[in-house]
Amino acid sequence: MRLVIEEEYLAKQKTLLESEVHLLELDFLRAGEYTLVASQSSLKARFGPFDYAASLHRGDYGRRFQAVAWMVQDRLPTVLVPLDETHADLEIDLQPVFERTYDEGGFERMVDYTASPEPTFPDEVLAGWVTSMSASCMSKARPES
Repeated sequence: MRLVIEEEYLAKQKTLLESEVHLLELDFLRAGEYTLVASQSSLKARFGPFDYAASLHRGDYGRRFQAVAWMVQDRLPTVLVPLDETHADLEIDLQPVFERTYDEGGFERMVDYTASPEPTFPDEVLAGWVTSMSASCMSKARPES
């Protein structure tokens, strides 16, 4: 099933890239096939190792992209959302958007924070940070007495 979804996404991505529309991609996945248009190797060369990335292709930019990449422990970035030529780009700060969505969506009750993340984190310092964050999320998920 996952392969079919990836193939469908890549076909839609190709269609969008051949058009005049803008394409903003946000990659919050740590496993599976890399699907952003901005190449993984170019992002690694520019940003170093990364867990997540965002890529913006403007419809009138040809094969050029704007991108940002970050590690799991970093604050989420601000991304640009192009509107039309008469309006300036909209700046969306992803961190408060993510936090509000998480808090108001009840996601702390949907995630088993006692389970090890998949894939696991190879770096001990990073693994410690993940454990600390999981403990913080578990305390939020506990019902108040």
